[in-house]
Amino acid sequence: MNFMNGRFFRVLEVLMNFFLLNLIWLISCLLIVTIFPATAAMFAVSRQWILHKDDSVFRSFFKHFKSNLKQSFVIGILWTGLAFILYMNILLLTEMEAIKFVLLPFVILSMCVLLLTSVFLFPVMVHYDLRVLDIVKNAFFLAMGFLPKSLLGIGVIAGIFLLFIWQPFTIFISFSIGCYTIFHISKKVFDIKQPVSP
Repeated sequence: MNFMNGRFFRVLEVLMNFFLLNLIWLISCLLIVTIFPATAAMFAVSRQWILHKDDSVFRSFFKHFKSNLKQSFVIGILWTGLAFILYMNILLLTEMEAIKFVLLPFVILSMCVLLLTSVFLFPVMVHYDLRVLDIVKNAFFLAMGFLPKSLLGIGVIAGIFLLFIWQPFTIFISFSIGCYTIFHISKKVFDIKQPVSP
């Protein structure tokens, strides 16, 4: 009975940590411009949990929020800009009957590559000490080299949003669990492939 009680309270503790991490992330995202630093911090905390380095939430989150602030801002601006340009190209090409069937597939393919690369973007950022361009390069190579894992990551992201649409209250825990799952997937890839750097 004591063993079962111990496991029950451990499960409650883990769920509470996921809830607190998710809540801090949501509050940190309220300014919109802090979404990328907050997401980097959430991945960094998940990394520490997976590596059994630290069980704390608040202290670790804000420490990593600060340490990843500059890089995550730069990558956030870059990624948002690329996504916006590709989206606008799709809208423009759908209006151009003469060339849309030639160029539209390439733009859609580029959008898919951007989405797949996004799966590894934050895990690479928080797991390795790399420059911004090296983070993007490694995330791209890992996404293309381990396509099933990339698609699994996309599935996790899609599942989070579908779950939110179905049960909106899950917004208070689903993102942190999804983040943890994606880093867990990424860690399996990191154990196989080392980063490429100059």
